[in-house]
Amino acid sequence: MRFEIAIISLEDSPRRNYIKVIPEYYINAVNAKQFSLDALQSKIKFHTGKEFMSCRGVPINARWKIKIAIFLSHLKSLSWVVQVRYERSKLVIPPLLILEDDFKIDYDSPRDIPIPEPPEDWEILFLGGSWSNKKGHVEKPVTGWNLINHSKINWWTTSGYIVRNPVKLLQNIRSFGYLTSLENYYNRWIYKSMKSYYLYPSVVTKNDFKLIQVIPNFYMGND
Repeated sequence: MRFEIAIISLEDSPRRNYIKVIPEYYINAVNAKQFSLDALQSKIKFHTGKEFMSCRGVPINARWKIKIAIFLSHLKSLSWVVQVRYERSKLVIPPLLILEDDFKIDYDSPRDIPIPEPPEDWEILFLGGSWSNKKGHVEKPVTGWNLINHSKINWWTTSGYIVRNPVKLLQNIRSFGYLTSLENYYNRWIYKSMKSYYLYPSVVTKNDFKLIQVIPNFYMGND
């Protein structure tokens, strides 16, 4: 499978020194420390037409800044490949693999991963993650691709996934529902509108080293 690779990472992140993969592009993550809550809300409303809301009626406050920043960083990845490919390839946009910079793989490059042939109707492929069962269901994955059935499970993690049509995903984010944390938003809206599959067993996981212990408040500063 041919795809572009975008790695989301803070511009000055030391994690970049540990990443062997050379991506087509590093997406400079939106740093929550550098913006007020109002500024982040304005940014996400500019890109989606909607404000960010919390789950279960929890008031939006500074603790949510990181969640908005993550959402914006993924939007930047999708927008990047659309913009670049519009300019270079006359509207031919390839699938995009989005990785967060704490990903871990057992290969020199994601291009070396023996990804099984996906179902013909796939729109999003998750290369790793976990699920939580909804009431009355117990997930029993098969080896290979498994449909994310939003009525039966919640799917967690956006650290490594391939988007077949970045334009469609961007349009759906702008069209469906209120915005909340990225994973909750995908669970609530995207999996209902786009055929999404996860690979079992996972081939992309979170890295074990804990830079957060060395660099406190790396992503989010205290107000």
